[in-house]
Parts: sequence; C-alpha cells; structure tokens
Amino acid sequence: MKVLITVLLTVIFLFAKDIKPLYEFEASGNVIDIVVKKNLLYAGCDNGVLEIIDWQKQKLKKEIKIPDIHDFMGDIIGAKIFSVDVSPDDSKVILLSQGESGARNLSIIENDQL
Repeated sequence: MKVLITVLLTVIFLFAKDIKPLYEFEASGNVIDIVVKKNLLYAGCDNGVLEIIDWQKQKLKKEIKIPDIHDFMGDIIGAKIFSVDVSPDDSKVILLSQGESGARNLSIIENDQL
C-alpha cells in the first residue's frame, strides 16, 4: 500500500504544472470583498475605496471613495468596505462599510452618485 501511494504521488508531482494568472491588478488597499458581474470586477478595499475594473480590457474603469471616519483615537482614516453587492440590473451598488464609533454604514451608489 505504501509503495502504491509513493508511486501515485511521484507521478502526480512529475506531471504537475504551474498555474499562472491571466491578469494581475494592484488595488489601492487591501481588498476585503470582490464581486464579479459580467465583465466588471468590483473590489471593496479597507481604505474606503471601491474599485471597478473591466477585467477583459485590463483597466480600471472607476474608483469611488466613501467618506472617511474617525477611529477610536480621533484620527481620520478610510472606512473599511466590508461588503459589496450589485443589483441584478447593474444600476446600483450597495456597500456595507465601517462607520463612526463602531457603527456600520449602508451606502447606495446609483448613477455614480453616493
């Protein structure tokens, strides 16, 4: 049994190939949530920026910044975007983000307006 497992693992490792990504995108912050809808990739970052990327054309389409907040020390920081949702007809984007004093903000983006 040990010989069979050793032979199988050896064969698997001999024929293994590296998988390379088709594209690479560098976000403005740490990406917390991603939604892919048709040819658009919506990335919500921890610095309060929603990046909308056309992954087929390999370029940034839009960048939407939500208002900054104060942390517990009183410093101004970018609000983390926890969740990104896109409506079925792609007309609205709903964001759940960090708010003041530990609250959560629900934002709706429609026609590029927050």
